Amino acid sequence: MARAYELEEAAGRAPVFWENSHRAILARLRSMTAADFAALDQGREGIWNRLYDASRAAASLPELLAAAKTKRYAWPACGGWCCGPTWD
Repeated sequence: MARAYELEEAAGRAPVFWENSHRAILARLRSMTAADFAALDQGREGIWNRLYDASRAAASLPELLAAAKTKRYAWPACGGWCCGPTWD
């Protein structure tokens, strides 16, 4: 992680803060199809369906995470899952 930050800083793209990336993450999630979400759900537990629906309705990333959160899928699971596809 430190090396990645150093490379971004050298290229003039750092620092990047979590709050500043919300719009980009939400835009990336909205550009994905239901099949894209399903393909990323490796545990086949169905979280992709909640996140897909929430990504279409939420106005912000915190709102999306709140809509997808359940007793089974806590904040860390939803947040990590959402951010994974944005780095490709």
